[in-house]
Amino acid sequence: MSKILVLVLVALAGVVPAVPAAASGSCDDPDPSMEEPVELCGVTEITGSQASVVRVTLTETVTIRSALDVDFTGDAPMAGFGIVDDEWRRAYLGGIFPQIPLFEGLPKFFSLGEHDGVPGSETFPPGDYNLYLLADGSPVTVTLRLAGLPGSVELAPTAPADYRGGFLPPRYSVPTGHYFSADRTEPLPLGGLGVRIAWIQSDGPGDAQAGTCRSNAEPQLGWFECGGLGQTLLGMGPFGAYETVGEMFGPGSYNQGGVAFSAAASVRSVGVLAIWLGRPSDTS
Repeated sequence: MSKILVLVLVALAGVVPAVPAAASGSCDDPDPSMEEPVELCGVTEITGSQASVVRVTLTETVTIRSALDVDFTGDAPMAGFGIVDDEWRRAYLGGIFPQIPLFEGLPKFFSLGEHDGVPGSETFPPGDYNLYLLADGSPVTVTLRLAGLPGSVELAPTAPADYRGGFLPPRYSVPTGHYFSADRTEPLPLGGLGVRIAWIQSDGPGDAQAGTCRSNAEPQLGWFECGGLGQTLLGMGPFGAYETVGEMFGPGSYNQGGVAFSAAASVRSVGVLAIWLGRPSDTS
């Protein structure tokens, strides 16, 4: 019996005890019940139908190169994502806007606050972040391909995000619809970020102009800080103009909107989309 025991112990001496493939949160073996922050992986898929947020961590520096590294599926007014640093000083948002015909289904991306200054991309150092899924009740899937990170993970965040916005009703529009203005004010007690898009699509001959606006939400002051109207002068159309803006906000109330005008023969599509994303109270 003792000889058998010795033989067994000798055999086991060269065996490494079995352990889980990876600790909770690892990209090699993601655990859906893991505690936050969740480790982002080389392929990170985020799904859901409501705006939500999850705390995540990056183990390496990564660069997101707009449409090269992000895929969107969904038909909400905005199917998108956002990644924001802990201090809410910089953010990167992307989304598709299927109800804006001028974009022709192509995604748009926004670098907000302090960013690396490289057009069309954003670089994030290792650390903790807030990762948002932006949806308005319709199923949305966002896939991030993060070069330099291993593995893959599927996330379905459930913590609701302070996400408000959508297509704004007109504040004023002449009967022909050739002039359009819309705006709305939302409070952001802890600050946050905003995205706004104004567009108009017309049939020529003629021109089209669109610009975004914001104010400090004091009604007696009215509009100010309207962007320069992007103007398109073309022949028979259809043609259009649009402007997009994204920016970080400190605590306060913010009015976002836009204006659009066309002297063309007819207007096909016109509108303003605004998004407010409030900073959660549990961030540093």
